[in-house]
Amino acid sequence: MRRWGSVGFWAVLLGVFVVGCTTVDEEESIACPNVRVVKSLGELVKFKPGPGRDPTDVDTEAWIDRVGGGCAYADQTFLVDLSVEMSVRRGPANKSAVSDINLIVAVLDANDTVLQRQLFRTKVPFRSFKTAKFTESIELQIPVARGVSGDSFTVFVGYELSPEELKENRRKYGRAN
Repeated sequence: MRRWGSVGFWAVLLGVFVVGCTTVDEEESIACPNVRVVKSLGELVKFKPGPGRDPTDVDTEAWIDRVGGGCAYADQTFLVDLSVEMSVRRGPANKSAVSDINLIVAVLDANDTVLQRQLFRTKVPFRSFKTAKFTESIELQIPVARGVSGDSFTVFVGYELSPEELKENRRKYGRAN
């Protein structure tokens, strides 16, 4: 008797979960948040510690190739599945065959107010390759007031850079980007 009660409980719970997941009308078209790579944060050149800045001092180079994904709306929340495609190259100064890469993801509203800012840490193993291509999957939840459209939000993606790295990228790409 107890066993059937337990099975019945889990069946009801699963039914509630499935009903809860299907409350969004799949035919309904929604506007997803805009996703952009911040140009001055879309590339990383990390040097080994010390004053050297020539090509033999490069530890890691990385760049964001593409950002994509999709979204859904449920319970006054935009659920954003972000995929960030990256290429990472091991430099001559990297003797560990691993690089630590940090991504920053920020969500801004229509008034350019930062609603969320998250840091995502990734270890990139090179194995026997000098360049690694991979996709980082990131899930975001953006709570919204009723009637607010998804395209009134912008998701910005970029690498976490040191002040020196950011200064160099701004010199290359211009300060406004």
